[in-house]
Amino acid sequence: MEAFHKYCIFTCILWFGMGMLMSIPVLGQENKITATTKTSISDEFDLKELKNRQRRTVSYLVVTDIRDIAYGNRCVTEATRRLGFVYTPMPISEIERKSRFHYFTHNQFTKLKITLKHGPGWKKKLRKSIARCG
Repeated sequence: MEAFHKYCIFTCILWFGMGMLMSIPVLGQENKITATTKTSISDEFDLKELKNRQRRTVSYLVVTDIRDIAYGNRCVTEATRRLGFVYTPMPISEIERKSRFHYFTHNQFTKLKITLKHGPGWKKKLRKSIARCG
């Protein structure tokens, strides 16, 4: 059993040492990267676009009545996405399939998350931006 442990320790040290040696640049070799060299990322995307793009997780608020939220308006959708959520219309028959309590708790936790992130006045801000959308 001791031989096995020695073998494992030896291979770990060997792999670690090889990794360290691979990370050191070769002596006497100059760095060949110039300003005209393109990376694979910049080939596919503009770097400014990548910098401006933000990854956001979007929460969903389940609603049954879409009259008050102007569902389908692009400006309203962008305003809600800025706050980190999207309204999801769902008929009452679908809501009753799972349970009303499930969707109620889901909406409450989503509203709590938005409140903690954007403050207690997030609904007022949203109403103002929806009024500007017109």
